[in-house]
Amino acid sequence: MAHRLQVFDKAAASIGAEFTELPKASGEAFRSYLKRAVGDDEYLRVGLPGGVQLVHPIRRGERFPINFGRDVASAIAGTPDRADWKKCSVDAAEETARTERFKASFKAHDIMQ
Repeated sequence: MAHRLQVFDKAAASIGAEFTELPKASGEAFRSYLKRAVGDDEYLRVGLPGGVQLVHPIRRGERFPINFGRDVASAIAGTPDRADWKKCSVDAAEETARTERFKASFKAHDIMQ
């Protein structure tokens, strides 16, 4: 987890974003903590392993990179070249094969069967 958190912290620092850790809570208590942290602003909330919840309020006029999450996830996965979704495309045959593998993996959970 330390590596993932380091990658996340480095990415946040590179764009000047500060994230606040929210206390562990659920339901109305969690919504209250979130409201205190972000007010009525838009926000990015990140859930990390171990139940850590981080939030960054996106203030009016702030230019927050829309691909931030994808950039961080691809860096953590060790595939930073895949941050650009256009580089993730495959031909129709491979896409069909992946779809079938996905369906087979989750067949036991398919409520429509």
